[in-house]
Amino acid sequence: MKSAARRGATLAALVNVEGSSLYRLVDHPILLSAGPERCVLATKSFTAKLGVLLMAAYAARGRLDEGRALLERAADELQSFLTDGRVDQVRALAARIANSEHLYVIGRGPSYPMALEAALKIKEVSYMHAEGFAGGELKHGVIALVETGSPCIVLAPNDETFRSILSGAEEIKARGGYIIGISPFESDVWDEHIGVADVGEAASIVNAVPPQVLAYELAIRRGLDPDKPRNLAKSVTVK
Repeated sequence: MKSAARRGATLAALVNVEGSSLYRLVDHPILLSAGPERCVLATKSFTAKLGVLLMAAYAARGRLDEGRALLERAADELQSFLTDGRVDQVRALAARIANSEHLYVIGRGPSYPMALEAALKIKEVSYMHAEGFAGGELKHGVIALVETGSPCIVLAPNDETFRSILSGAEEIKARGGYIIGISPFESDVWDEHIGVADVGEAASIVNAVPPQVLAYELAIRRGLDPDKPRNLAKSVTVK
């Protein structure tokens, strides 16, 4: 960012702390206003960032009101997820897989970076080895890692990737994987289905939270403090 500023770039940043180094550096700081993160891991600030980016995309198309309404639908779904018993389902799932050595997350298209994010949160706080994979790359080698009982989270929103990601889940299940589907749709492929609402282009927002809750519950189940993961710092100050 400093290099870009020296070259005359106009800078904007999504930040959660007013007055932070990045806030002071840029020309247009955009506050997430998600409240302080108690844990080292970014959870609600990450989810808030998805919301701001979604509205920015709709604003760029001249449809800000539509984007705001979609974001409100996603927010309502997150509130429901946290209060209607699905957290208990995730807690039971954590108890089932807490002793697993490896965990995989797959997604396609917009869900691929979400798979990477989900795996990052799980390994940061529970110390379980977790990896996110592109659903279309499984047959190029990574499917060799799957063993009987390997938990695999599948991000399967209602978009153009659904049928293809389902096919990938079937391939993993055929090799003994334990399939955890995060999706608005039921499927025979799921060994465990964490249902989420169909919120269209806001799917990444509602799909981000179940893995965050799973990471927290895995840490508790494994006897770890989720607020103080080892070796991590809230602010990285070294290159």
